[in-house]
Amino acid sequence: MGVSGTGAPSRTAMMAACARGGHLLNYGPDAVLFDWLAWPLVGTEAEAMTNGLRDAFGEVSIRISNWLAARSRIAEDWLAASGATDYVLFGAGLDSFGWRQPRRGGIRVVEIDHPSS
Repeated sequence: MGVSGTGAPSRTAMMAACARGGHLLNYGPDAVLFDWLAWPLVGTEAEAMTNGLRDAFGEVSIRISNWLAARSRIAEDWLAASGATDYVLFGAGLDSFGWRQPRRGGIRVVEIDHPSS
């Protein structure tokens, strides 16, 4: 959340997206969240940032990725089961939920964050 001094998404938003993308890379078809858009949203820095997180946190980085993926999956599953028609994400960062949803179900997604995120 927030904006960097460069007008790019915040490092926090980028790191969270890298973690979700890293989870998919680590587990492939066994991943709990298939956030195939996470790395493309981060852009060219995704691989370097993911490697930096692994270097900084070691094996704990895998647990962090798992936690972030599970947190998103739990929220998304709850939303699907709730029958809600609106989903508002405050501090959305680089969340890809709205883009990963099929056009069924009629869920309107509203993301609120700084414009660069």
